[in-house]
Amino acid sequence: MPGSRDLAHRASLAAAADRQPRAPARESVYNLPVTRALLLGLDGATFRLLDDYAERGLLPGYSRWLREGVAAVLDSTNPPTTPPAWSSCVTGVNPGRHGVYDFRESFHTDPARPLIRPSSIRAPRIWDILGAEGYRSCVTNFPVGFPAEKIEGVYVCGMMTPDRDADYAHPPGELDRLLAAVPGYVPNVDIPKYDAEQIENALVFLDDLEASLRARIAAFWHYFEREDWTFYFPTFVFHDRLGHLFWKFMTGEDGFDRHPHFATLRPRIEGLYRLFDELLLRLLEERPTDLSLFLCSDHGFGGTRTFFEVNAWLEREGLLVMKPAAKLRARGFYRAMEVGESDTARRLLPGGLQARVRAKIRAGRSSFKNDLFDTVDWARTRAFFPGVPLQGIVLVPRSARTAQGYRSEDERIALRDRIQSSLMELRDPEGRQVVDRVWHREELYDGPHRDLAPDLIFVAQDYACLGRPVLGARSIFRDSRAGANGFHRMGGVVLGLGEGLRAGVRVDKAEIKDITPTLLYALGEAIPDHMDGRVIEQLFCEATLRERPPRYRRLPSSLGPDRPSSDARDEGLKDRLRALGYME
Repeated sequence: MPGSRDLAHRASLAAAADRQPRAPARESVYNLPVTRALLLGLDGATFRLLDDYAERGLLPGYSRWLREGVAAVLDSTNPPTTPPAWSSCVTGVNPGRHGVYDFRESFHTDPARPLIRPSSIRAPRIWDILGAEGYRSCVTNFPVGFPAEKIEGVYVCGMMTPDRDADYAHPPGELDRLLAAVPGYVPNVDIPKYDAEQIENALVFLDDLEASLRARIAAFWHYFEREDWTFYFPTFVFHDRLGHLFWKFMTGEDGFDRHPHFATLRPRIEGLYRLFDELLLRLLEERPTDLSLFLCSDHGFGGTRTFFEVNAWLEREGLLVMKPAAKLRARGFYRAMEVGESDTARRLLPGGLQARVRAKIRAGRSSFKNDLFDTVDWARTRAFFPGVPLQGIVLVPRSARTAQGYRSEDERIALRDRIQSSLMELRDPEGRQVVDRVWHREELYDGPHRDLAPDLIFVAQDYACLGRPVLGARSIFRDSRAGANGFHRMGGVVLGLGEGLRAGVRVDKAEIKDITPTLLYALGEAIPDHMDGRVIEQLFCEATLRERPPRYRRLPSSLGPDRPSSDARDEGLKDRLRALGYME
């Protein structure tokens, strides 16, 4: 017999049935009633922080999940950045099959590199697969793509949503319903609005992030209790925001446990983790018996020690050329940035003037402003670094516009190998090897969209040395140890709790492309045979796997990669994303 919480949940769904008709009852491929699954997306969450906070008694909900459920390190895509990682998470395929490597389209698709849309993910997502079977999904704050998609269920856009846009929710009228239920809801908190190195502005940022998180939590319960869904996927991004701006305050590394603002900022940061943990605790207490819970992050996090100005290095190597006037502007901007962020400026300039100088600089800083297109002399450029999310170098093919580009595959390979060798020889100002490893795209990706990737992808000092696309830099490396900032790492998290899942254990590593096959298996569905990912079998009890081993099927061609966009509108896309901490 269902418990009181199950009955209450079903009653709340029945009350909403006049608005969203319930999907027809179905059975799984295992001849069992279809259960439901909830995947909590935690952008940037890492065991390194979660476990530390749990050991100090700050996260009772997370600690309870570890006792009652199963956990594993979840390796991200390579590189471990938001666009390819979340796209692999919801498709079960590597970037070579879904085609997303950045928040912008590939240079090889369009040299102007417009921002991606949901249809840029060129593989079926889990909600496409479930929708074709008549199951409803509720997808909120998904970080990749705008505008809202027409799916079987509810779709609310996340961080790519422009300010004050009324087109980030589906079905029609959904945004009005959401804002009526959660008046303070906002789709994003833009990092460049704040100067976190000024304590007053850092506190304003934390106030706004807390208000946003409270609204996200209210929205979570709004959809959890009122919407009829088989699959629910809400994403929370506060972990990522905090990591980019305050990582060293969170960990104390590089001496930040002795920073003058440590005692002020650290409790505020931990308070946000505790606030989200209250959601976890309530969810564990109120979980209906037919609901399987999963939680995953798209990547982990770590500190930034050095910035690697890759385009300055390519310019030095004679492979990138800037237009003369644009070069003067870029160098002037970079010099102003160096002065404005120097220790001397911090010591000598009054706080108010310092803040104004830094605000002027920050107004022009974002990896989502496509300065390369208008600044680079493409007729004489052979290679370039497009942006932080890619952590790779694109080689330029010859065309009417790019006269110096490679003319054949043999020329491309020769140029690629030359750059790879030079990268591996690089040493930082302290004499250490900069680049750990360089991959050819063919070594990392497989599929029809592999050639949209950079020709070379690299990792420098386990991402503690972060490649940036800044133009006009006077030096190749810039020390970042005095900054509190952090960047992504490969190791994210995955947790599971529910019927058939193991309890109280941590198991071997999994990969982010394994999440969708695992969710489909938990829902009693067959796994599409085109997926690169696998069911994370170590999350499940042996008896469960023995009674119902994973099954596979072929998807209908209508769910293939040529799915049309739900909205082809381009207006206003160019300057939308200014928020992810990929600061130049």
